[in-house]
Amino acid sequence: SCQVQVPHNNGGTAIDDGMAYEVTANCGFKNAAVPGGGDLPQIVGMNLYPNPTNEKATVEFTLTEANNTTVYLYNSMGMRIATLFDGMAVSDHRYELEFDGSSQSVGMYYVILQSGASIHEVKKMILYR
Repeated sequence: SCQVQVPHNNGGTAIDDGMAYEVTANCGFKNAAVPGGGDLPQIVGMNLYPNPTNEKATVEFTLTEANNTTVYLYNSMGMRIATLFDGMAVSDHRYELEFDGSSQSVGMYYVILQSGASIHEVKKMILYR
């Protein structure tokens, strides 16, 4: 199972109420404080379609500056299912990544784009039959 703890939250639910968060998780991710804005490469856009999907999906992304980038697919149990991209992403180039979910179980999946040392964007994907 996956657990996410939000420090200084007194057991309440997580609310997007500021520009920086520290997330501690036991889902195989590195602990990191992710500031909003600032020095990190910016994502011009990350799209996932069709979503929900019954088999195949496309992930599109563009960065404003070149950086080592990975795009992973995780299942709802926090297990990495696929690496969709792993390499140097050049700036202002639109990447289109295809995912074939025909051999995967139905359910919720997470597409996670990392550029440099930080997680920059997470998209939920629903796979159904």
